[in-house]
Amino acid sequence: MLAENIKRLRGHLGLNQGAFADQLDVSQPDVSKWESRGVEPAASRLGLMAKLANVSVLAFMNEAWSPPAASAPRPDIPPVKGAADEDGPVYLTRIEMAYAMGPGSSLEDFPETGQLQFDPNVLRTITRSPPERLYVASGEGDSMMPTLLDSDMVLIDTLQRQLNQQDRIWACSIHGAGAIKRLRTIGRTRVLVISDNPNVENQEVDAEDLYIFGRIIWVGRRV
Repeated sequence: MLAENIKRLRGHLGLNQGAFADQLDVSQPDVSKWESRGVEPAASRLGLMAKLANVSVLAFMNEAWSPPAASAPRPDIPPVKGAADEDGPVYLTRIEMAYAMGPGSSLEDFPETGQLQFDPNVLRTITRSPPERLYVASGEGDSMMPTLLDSDMVLIDTLQRQLNQQDRIWACSIHGAGAIKRLRTIGRTRVLVISDNPNVENQEVDAEDLYIFGRIIWVGRRV
């Protein structure tokens, strides 16, 4: 019984007889005699082996010992749980800004084309605005190239409607037509509507002819 327990312990530790002997401060022939000839080790060595086996000396000497079942390996990097993992997906309304179904003075004048699912943790890295104030739209045409390409997905934050940040990109309506443009104020009553495409002329409009729905805060693109 003792000889088998010593063999199992050594195997469990992944040591050959020489390395096991070094750990117990004995010679390799001593270990060989314990395992093959049933020679009983000194009490001090038995105590060390029992400690390694996590049992009492008497149990190690007189009872069949088996290594504990191996636990599942722990990953090098523990899984990260996001703060919003329990919230489920967030659904944002998608609108079509290519044409208006009304006067074009609010987002409600543009048709909805469904909803788009967002991971709440990803959305949180983009904005702190509540989902009900966010809309998804697609860029149309090439007037904002190369910043925006045709059919790029954009995220509109309707909490940001004041033109207090120059040269940002906004979702707006100009004379009732939906547009995604870069805007710059000119004095108090005029706004320069900028197309990033150098082949498309900029235009200057009265502020009262411009309705701002929200600021473009994110762009998604297929590659």
